[in-house]
Amino acid sequence: MKDTDFLAPKYKRLFAYLIDVAIFAIPITIIYNIGLGGVLPQLITIVSYWLYFAIMESSKNQGTVGKLILKIKVVDQQGEAITFGKATLRHLGRILSMLTFLIGFIIIFFTKKQQCLHDLIAKTLVINKSACKETTSTFPCIYKEFFYCSRYLWVTRCSGYFSTLYHGGQANELN
Repeated sequence: MKDTDFLAPKYKRLFAYLIDVAIFAIPITIIYNIGLGGVLPQLITIVSYWLYFAIMESSKNQGTVGKLILKIKVVDQQGEAITFGKATLRHLGRILSMLTFLIGFIIIFFTKKQQCLHDLIAKTLVINKSACKETTSTFPCIYKEFFYCSRYLWVTRCSGYFSTLYHGGQANELN
């Protein structure tokens, strides 16, 4: 297993974003076609787009509808859920990525952790939900367990955990 196996593939991130854009395309098209002109439709678009991404990515699901469908989620660099403020910063970074002629998105191909500009600005990662078994943890379990092992030297817990990984079983949670 490589250190980056828990990261969401680039194609999943792209398709998740396209799903989210499609979700917005329908109501925005309706707003513009019913004759609302001027600044109001643009303001509604900007605010709703920001609130959608910020609320969804900082929610317990940790992702937008597109991310939920493709089973990926946004976490901070410690593997925890992000706050509304960090999700807002991430959204502002996404706007900056668009203003740089999409270079902010293209850099995903050149960063070690497959991060776009908005991920680098907000210090976030997009990971596969399947990277971690169903627990309360948001970070890929093998990496969190390794962190606990090295930090606290919980030899018993670690040897049991890695033994079950080797044998294909599931680790029993110690209380």
